[in-house]
Amino acid sequence: LLTGELDVTALQVGAIQRCGIGEVLLRPLSEQSTWLTYELLLEGRIAELAWTEPLVTAALVEVSLEREAASPHFAQPTHVLLTLTVKDGVLSTAYGEMLARLRGVLADRYDLSPAAITMQVR
Repeated sequence: LLTGELDVTALQVGAIQRCGIGEVLLRPLSEQSTWLTYELLLEGRIAELAWTEPLVTAALVEVSLEREAASPHFAQPTHVLLTLTVKDGVLSTAYGEMLARLRGVLADRYDLSPAAITMQVR
């Protein structure tokens, strides 16, 4: 190892072949796992957006996507369910203002109709 005479890559290739890891590493992602990854990324981004509101203590997001390749809205969100946990003791008018702001940002950023956004407050 110290003199560089040992070829570690040859050992690595042999270990990968013996363990069958190469098949897993080289296998492309399935369509289902690709969609799941994309949904999780969008849900994370929407949750981060909700966290910008000072009243929010937790955000849970579920996204539905247009999966029909022929659709002009392919891969765009078709519905967003945003469940928020908010601080106690705040007037309901403040909740309403916050929900209106979030609804507007979601509609603009993801080109969603108001009917496609469902928000719940816990």
